[in-house]
Amino acid sequence: MRLRHSLATAGIGAVLLMGGTSVPAHAVSAAPGVSAASSVSAAPYESAAPNESRGSAVTCYLYVDRRRGYYNVRKTKNPRGGLIKTYRGKRLRVWDRCGETVGKSYRCAQGEAKDKYWVAVNYRGRKGYVGSACAGGLGR
Repeated sequence: MRLRHSLATAGIGAVLLMGGTSVPAHAVSAAPGVSAASSVSAAPYESAAPNESRGSAVTCYLYVDRRRGYYNVRKTKNPRGGLIKTYRGKRLRVWDRCGETVGKSYRCAQGEAKDKYWVAVNYRGRKGYVGSACAGGLGR
C-alpha cells in the first residue's frame, strides 16, 4: 500500500495510490474492506480536527490495515518518538490535511522495506503521527 502527497482541501484532482493502483481521491469513500456505512458513523472519541473550524469541505480518516489489526500513534514523525497509543479501532480522523509528510525512516515489521512517510492524526484531540505504510489507507 502506498499513500502519496496531500489531497487538496476539496479533494478534487488528487490521487491516492493503494496497492499499486491509482484511485481518484473523490472516488474513495472507505478503506478496502470497510463498508461505506461504517465509514460515515463517527466514534465518540473523534473530536473535530482543526481544519473543520475553518469550514473544510473534506473530512478524512486513516484506516487500520485489516491484516495488521493496529497501528502505533506516535508523538513525532520518528519511530523512536514517544508512543501515544497502539490503536486497534477502525479509523482515526486525519489532523488537518488528507495526506502525508516526510519524517524519519521506519519499518512496520522486521524484514519489511523502510518508509519515511507519516500521516498526522487526531487521537482524542491530541496530534499524533502514524507511519503511512503501516496503515490501511486514507478515505472519507
